[in-house]
Amino acid sequence: MRWGDRLPTESELCDQYQVSRTTVRYALQELEREGILERIQGSGTFVKRKELQLLATRSFSEDISAQGKKPSNKVLEAVVVPADSPLAGVLGIPLESPVTKLVRLRYADHEPLIYETSYIPWSLAPGLALNHDEGSLFSLIQSRYQLQIHRSVEKLKPVLADKQAAKLLNIPEGSPCFEVQTITYLTDNTPLEYNYGIFRGGFPELHDRAVLLSVPPCHIETLRGFLRFVSGGLASSKEIICCRLRLLAVGEVAAELV
Repeated sequence: MRWGDRLPTESELCDQYQVSRTTVRYALQELEREGILERIQGSGTFVKRKELQLLATRSFSEDISAQGKKPSNKVLEAVVVPADSPLAGVLGIPLESPVTKLVRLRYADHEPLIYETSYIPWSLAPGLALNHDEGSLFSLIQSRYQLQIHRSVEKLKPVLADKQAAKLLNIPEGSPCFEVQTITYLTDNTPLEYNYGIFRGGFPELHDRAVLLSVPPCHIETLRGFLRFVSGGLASSKEIICCRLRLLAVGEVAAELV
C-alpha cells in the first residue's frame, strides 16, 4: 500500500489475520491515535502520513541505564574532517568547516548494540577529537564546553546489516537492523550533532522506538524481521495485530507479510 491508500474493511482484516473484530478495531484505533491512519466517515480508513519523527530527550547512556543495564562505548575513530555540502547544511555551518567525526561502538551490558558515527562542529566543541573519553558524549560536552542540550529529532527505518555493521555488531550479514539518523540541538536551536547509527535488532531497549517506527519502501525481509522482533516482545494478540497493521499501513510490500 502507498500513502493515501485505503485499508481493507474491518471484516476483511478479520478474515486476513484470523482475529476478532474487537482486536482489529483496537489496532485501527491505536494507529489512528498515533497519527498513522485517519478515518473518513463514509469512505474508510486511509494511510495518513509518510514518516514519523521522534523527539528524544535522553542520551543513549541514560536510555540503557534506565533499562537496568550498564552502558559503555568504544571509540573506533576520532578525527577532524571538512564538512561536505549535505553535512554543512544539516549542521548550519559553512561548507568545508571543520567538524569532529567520532565513530563509536556502543554496548549494553557488554553486548554490542549500536554502530554509529557522530559529526560535531569544531566551533562548538574545539579539541573534542583529541580530548574525548569513552563515557557519555553529551555529558562530556555539557560539562567541558558548557553547552546546554535541548532536544534531538530522530528518523528511524529498517535496514539490513551490511558486512561492516554485521562484523561490529556480531550478527549475520543481512540481519534486520534499524537505521537511526539524529540531529541534536542546543537550547537556542543551534544544531550540535548529526548522528548516523545502525541499531542491532532484537534488543528490548529498542521496543518503545520500534513500535513507533515508520517503514518506507524497503526489502521485504527487513519488514519480516521487524515483525518477528516486535511480535516476540509483545504480550497480547491485540498488540501483535496492531504491529501487523502498522506495517500494512506504512509499507509498500505488506501483501507479503502474512
